[in-house]
Amino acid sequence: MGLRFNHASADGMGAAQFINAVGDMARGLPEPRVKPVWDREKFPNPSIKPGPLPGLPVLALDYIVLDFPTGYIDGLKAQYKAHSGKFCSGFDVLTAKLWQCRTRALNLEPGATVKLCFFASVRHLLKLDRGYYGNSIFPVKMSAPSETVLSSSVMEVVDMIRQAKERMAVEFFQFAKEETEQDPFQMTFNYESIYVSDWSKLGFAEVDYGFGPPKFAGPLVNNDFIASVVILKAPLPLDGTRMLASCVTKEHSEEFVRGMKEDLP
Repeated sequence: MGLRFNHASADGMGAAQFINAVGDMARGLPEPRVKPVWDREKFPNPSIKPGPLPGLPVLALDYIVLDFPTGYIDGLKAQYKAHSGKFCSGFDVLTAKLWQCRTRALNLEPGATVKLCFFASVRHLLKLDRGYYGNSIFPVKMSAPSETVLSSSVMEVVDMIRQAKERMAVEFFQFAKEETEQDPFQMTFNYESIYVSDWSKLGFAEVDYGFGPPKFAGPLVNNDFIASVVILKAPLPLDGTRMLASCVTKEHSEEFVRGMKEDLP
């Protein structure tokens, strides 16, 4: 089953809601279990002028698949609990490891700026109804010198990610109230920047057309101008998380994979 959608109309959660509704109807339900809700009147309408369209380089990226068992991820989360006294998500620890391993593989100058970006839902901030199916994401951005990412421990990089996530609500409301002049959705697509998407909890892996959930649900990665990684539920019968990485060129892929697989059981 294939689905193509545009972020102008829906985000990942909205697209998964739609395809789950298709599954509900295919199984004979009289209506979707989650009824669609418009709810767009709750959105702010800032008049910040969008920035210019970004340049799109051709990066000739390698395609890499990486699997991480649940036990391994839980071990990293336990290390973070010991490090900070706080809990973190599997996304936090895997993204921190990813950013550090990729930065090391690129072998940049110490002062070179590396960037990490992912998009977070603002449904909770806008108090949207569960049935809202449109787009409601906001960028979470980090930027640091290469030497800072490399000299930090993985747990310290997790700290950086969590701090950026905590800033997101403030930055979103500043954007909504027109308290910032810069368009937060202005992106930089170069080799030093990486974009991470978490599909593991959106609902794609739970769609049931009458034959049970799919063995695997994931995107077709087909661009060569954005260094990106998609985090997914591992395909059955595997347990854990799968990364689809299209974030390094062939010359850097061996070192990147070596770093990502280090300490794996």
